[in-house]
Amino acid sequence: MSTRLLGRVWRFFKSKELAVLLITCITASSVMGMLISQPDKVFTSWWFIGISGAFIINLTSCTLSQVIKARRVWKSSEPGHLSIWALIVIHVGLIIIVLGGFISAGFKMTGYMTVMEGEVRTETQEEYDVLKKAPLFGIIGNSGYGIGLQKQQRILDREGKVDYIVSEIILLEGDRVILKESVEEGKPLIYKGLGFYEHNAGFAPLVTIEDSNGNMIYKGFIFMETVNGQPENYYQRRNFTVPGRNIKLDMRFYPDMVIEAGQVKTQKYSLGNPGLEINVTQDGLKMEKGIIKMGEKINFEGNSLSFDEVRHWIGLEIIYDPGAGVLFTGCLITAIGLCFLWSGKKSLHWWT
Repeated sequence: MSTRLLGRVWRFFKSKELAVLLITCITASSVMGMLISQPDKVFTSWWFIGISGAFIINLTSCTLSQVIKARRVWKSSEPGHLSIWALIVIHVGLIIIVLGGFISAGFKMTGYMTVMEGEVRTETQEEYDVLKKAPLFGIIGNSGYGIGLQKQQRILDREGKVDYIVSEIILLEGDRVILKESVEEGKPLIYKGLGFYEHNAGFAPLVTIEDSNGNMIYKGFIFMETVNGQPENYYQRRNFTVPGRNIKLDMRFYPDMVIEAGQVKTQKYSLGNPGLEINVTQDGLKMEKGIIKMGEKINFEGNSLSFDEVRHWIGLEIIYDPGAGVLFTGCLITAIGLCFLWSGKKSLHWWT
């Protein structure tokens, strides 16, 4: 009786019908996960993990069934054993792909962090501006590496416009520099499983606001975002709210400001004669609009605004995904299996 029951269980888990059902459920769940605003709630849910786990059992059962068949064909010297082994390789690749998905779903971390020249940020949970962690990432934890920006360079195209930005990043362990490498869009820094990807970059002027008595209202670096515009890139920050005040600033930054025929523009994209074009509003009312160079002031409602220093900054997307390598390996093994299958002389059914 127990042997008959085990046989039924075995046939159920290696059945083509179960495979079709599970693939349909996984596909529908994946589409739903991509459409909602918080896909992690789908991909880390107990039911999605359960469906994926059942799919692994199904694939493993099919693979073992194919191994048994391949041994029989091999011993009997029947033709077509290459195609059977190709199916086994494909099944193994698919199992590894699903396992890689499990590992990513459990241990992946994605975060965003801004780093400015002259400062060191630490790769810890508290230092991230935005952080998303998989449920089991806490077992591994953050690296604690220090991250610094040493310098930044804008590479121009043939027309003299910014083509891409190169930033020199350093990683520190304590006070010791363990790595110094340049990053740019599409060319990240990878170190011990951590990937550092350039997401954005720009300039950060040190803005000071004082009242009529010289008392400081605000002082801090304000990050100007790089905007790809026509005919040239520009740097701006919109709707910056001064902490504790109903003062909002719309600013456009020029690394090397010139005024030609009444038009404000930048002469080159490295720092030369920096300037700010500023709109100041308070309680929703426009207070002042003007253009200032570094060291100059603009006055509004008895207050003054100036900037005295400019630094580069970079926005880094930092990713730790231990499942990515497993997924790649699974894809490679599956591709090899497909090559063997296509080269076989005898076509066999995928599921028996």
